Amino acid sequence: MKMKNFTMLLAALSVGTFANAQDPVLNNPVKDGHMIIQWDYANGKFAEDVNFEIDETFVYALDITGTPLVDWIASAPAGITRSVGCTFWTNYSDQGTCDARLIKIKGNIYGATFNLKQFIKTRALEPMLGLQEDGSYLATVAGTVTEVYCNVFGFGWEGVEWGKEWWQLAMPVAVSTVTLPYTGTKTGDEFYKNDYDDSNFFPGGFNDWQGYAAPGVVPTAIGSKTVSSSPVVGYEYYNMVGQKLAVAPVKGLYIERIVRADGTSESNKILN
Repeated sequence: MKMKNFTMLLAALSVGTFANAQDPVLNNPVKDGHMIIQWDYANGKFAEDVNFEIDETFVYALDITGTPLVDWIASAPAGITRSVGCTFWTNYSDQGTCDARLIKIKGNIYGATFNLKQFIKTRALEPMLGLQEDGSYLATVAGTVTEVYCNVFGFGWEGVEWGKEWWQLAMPVAVSTVTLPYTGTKTGDEFYKNDYDDSNFFPGGFNDWQGYAAPGVVPTAIGSKTVSSSPVVGYEYYNMVGQKLAVAPVKGLYIERIVRADGTSESNKILN
């Protein structure tokens, strides 16, 4: 049996199992049988339709409302921070573990900014793009639709031990969606997590990962974070492993968090 057919069968069986056993499923919208995973930062909601190409930069988001992950995250013991993780694969290959960690966007919605082609390549999992002997990819052939699947689970971290708790309450094949037919007209600029790091997105970790950053910090086709014009009421400083500092360092790399009167904040990486 071809990998594509096997993967589709696995997805269908898993979705059927969820429905029959009333197992938890994500609360993302679904259109034409495909889960919408693209977050519209400009309007603070999910996109209206599946609307990304394999090499386009977009905010990936999961709504865990109604799943056991909500209570599990809320009940984190002292010293542990909990969130949502996922592992990707495609119809071309399910070899390897293309895992990623997400953070809260709002409410029960968790996400990160991704460029899937860049992210898959930086994880050395190019068979997921349909790698050919000549170095080209099936996923970037004009008109190609790539099937994208994800397992979803809870994880917890302490300090820089980013996987202290791992693979908790796992939901196999929780995401089943597709890209737009490939045109090559939406290709995103190259970026690394370290280009946009902030104190709330695993500071000091995964900085060499390409195509991966905090949600909303990289400009995308449907918006990024807007900066509030509310007055600044304070500043906070953190080192690159997330420890709060009493004052801004005179020399070196650190993170400055600007706090505004309306409760919003923004973070910037500073090098003196």
